[in-house]
Amino acid sequence: MAPYWPLYLNSIQFSPAQIGELMSIFMLTKIAAPYIWAYLSGKTKVAFSIVRYASFLSLLCFAGVFWADSFIKIALIMTLYSFFWNAALPQVEAETLRSLNDQRDKYGSIRLWGSIGFIITVLLMGVLTDRYGAHIVVPAMIIALVGIWVSTLIVKPTPHVVEESSLNLRITGILRQPKVIWFFLACVAMQLCYAPYYSFLSIYFEQTGYSKTEIGLFWAAGVVCEVVLFVFVHRLLNNFKMLNLFVFALFLAGIRWLTIALYPDIASIVLIAQASHAITFGLFHAVSMQHIHKFFRGKYEVHGQALYSSVAYGGGGAIGSIVAGYLWASIGGRGVFMIAGVVMLLVATAYFLQLGKQPKLKA
Repeated sequence: MAPYWPLYLNSIQFSPAQIGELMSIFMLTKIAAPYIWAYLSGKTKVAFSIVRYASFLSLLCFAGVFWADSFIKIALIMTLYSFFWNAALPQVEAETLRSLNDQRDKYGSIRLWGSIGFIITVLLMGVLTDRYGAHIVVPAMIIALVGIWVSTLIVKPTPHVVEESSLNLRITGILRQPKVIWFFLACVAMQLCYAPYYSFLSIYFEQTGYSKTEIGLFWAAGVVCEVVLFVFVHRLLNNFKMLNLFVFALFLAGIRWLTIALYPDIASIVLIAQASHAITFGLFHAVSMQHIHKFFRGKYEVHGQALYSSVAYGGGGAIGSIVAGYLWASIGGRGVFMIAGVVMLLVATAYFLQLGKQPKLKA
């Protein structure tokens, strides 16, 4: 639903700066929320119960949009909604990896189902928003949240097991390692430059002259390729060094943003750029999960997931959304995506030069 929420905000006459600020709320709550919920999950043997409560409270809070008629009210609702929503995501990732146990190379084959759901949603919402307008986004979101909450009631979680061998390694010791520091710096940079994509790509394409159905197809094209990637990602993880895969994803992200900046009106080129989402999101995320599993063992794994969600998605995404919103008015969408592309190419180069000196991790 994320690609259409900015279109809804735009339809109720919010400026690019206001849209950037509102979208940043979702990211800002990721800075604190995952830590709070990670702490609470550590107090229960069935951490997945947090996901059930958080999903229901997300639904309850978002329903307030029906009565919100101002920037402040929308901002308050997005704050409450995202606080609970961001509680669920790290817990779901941690639960998935715990359930896989020694078969973590199968993560991609599970993760692809979320991508399939995204494809169906963006295609359907593209048609619906073209036919009924952007206001259809709100009731559609409510239906989706109800479905998510109901699904959490069906899942049978695994007991939370702590690996005793990992207890002697404190979280601060993990975070002091250069390879961990560089990993999180790269993740922050990636999400900072992804922020214009999540917050403004639909508006950018609409301004270029594409219909909402076409915009939905562009979003879906990227995720279709992501699904294909997740089917085969275990082979990549088993046959290539994580350093090379990670740098490749960073570098290709830079090329992707530059392409979208320079050729937004050529649909075939846009589709090729969107196809790279398989690498810049799918592969990047899969390799990141492998890094977190290796860096944060046992009871620290959920804290690693929380850190990834809060620092990378929260900090990087929030800063990126706010900056993109204010730059949009002065240099336009093309300028914003140009900057994102250049930044990612510099980050990819710096990461490779620095981490190439470190012992290389294998999946």
